[in-house]
Amino acid sequence: MAALTLHSFIISWAGRHEKAAAIAKAVASTSNTVTVVYSDPDETQAPKFPCPAIRRPNSLLWEDKFRATLHACRSDILLVIHADCECDDWSKVPLSARKTFADVPRAAVWSPLLDGTIHNITRTLIHDIKGTDYSVVSQTDGIVFAITRPIMERMKKAVLDKNPHGWGIDTMINCCSYSKAMLSIVDRGMAVHHPQGSGYDRSEAQHQMNSFLEQLTPEEETIYQFMRTVQRYAKEAARLAREQGLVPPPPQAGA
Repeated sequence: MAALTLHSFIISWAGRHEKAAAIAKAVASTSNTVTVVYSDPDETQAPKFPCPAIRRPNSLLWEDKFRATLHACRSDILLVIHADCECDDWSKVPLSARKTFADVPRAAVWSPLLDGTIHNITRTLIHDIKGTDYSVVSQTDGIVFAITRPIMERMKKAVLDKNPHGWGIDTMINCCSYSKAMLSIVDRGMAVHHPQGSGYDRSEAQHQMNSFLEQLTPEEETIYQFMRTVQRYAKEAARLAREQGLVPPPPQAGA
């Protein structure tokens, strides 16, 4: 069987271009193709990247950049890395994604062990695959993730332009995976850090997401309701464990 091809996309914006360039350079040796998708309010700005770059309007946000990755990808695997993340060795991230999809043929969505996300593994874990670092999860985040061709093709059909912040794209991706009897996998051996917080109106993003998810197919909607149930039970179990002193409380923002 031929090795799976992988296209890494680094998502960049004002203040992140140097970091994006460094990540692009790091993943070049372990990716078949690397592209930076970026925006900047300075129209005269021409960031120097060590790979091809796609410039998008600064007024458009994550949904627009994601759509750009979908239409540019010609590989078996589409990998997204947002440039505000940290990793000890970025070159290992494409290797982890490619190996996971090879090891777990039914996998359609991959994520590293990511912190700084509401979709942390404590809340989303379904079960660990014995003898591996792989965990089957109900949801991954849209911060650092990889998807295979069936998910790409479904997401090309989604109407994205009324959801600029892009909340819910990750949810649709995972619902699509399970609706096709495929899996979403976290590689616990590949850690990536994401800083918490956002610089926009979260209530507006939530409203946009709710409208966006009205596009779910009946099969995806069924999965979505299951996902929400799994996550509610996990959240409640974690709360009870903290109250009983079984686990330390989560760190407070700014602590």
